[in-house]
Amino acid sequence: MSTRLTITLPDSLHDPIARIAEIQDRPKSKVITELLQGSAPYLERIAQAMEAVKYLEKDLPETTKNELANAADQLDMIIQHASRKQENEK
Repeated sequence: MSTRLTITLPDSLHDPIARIAEIQDRPKSKVITELLQGSAPYLERIAQAMEAVKYLEKDLPETTKNELANAADQLDMIIQHASRKQENEK
């Protein structure tokens, strides 16, 4: 099953995606979909963690909230690195 959506990208994201799509002679949507598919396991873990934090938020000490925020930032960096690596391997 697929869901169609409309997104607005800053030029800093759109430009390399457009270049990749042109080089590969493929639609930009396919390039974006593949990048996101490579990140899917990480996105799922982040979603689960965010749901847990939201549920427990009122009971968490401030230090734990800060640690979770830092962990989310680190996951973002890992996802970006993995996406770039995956794209370079193609």
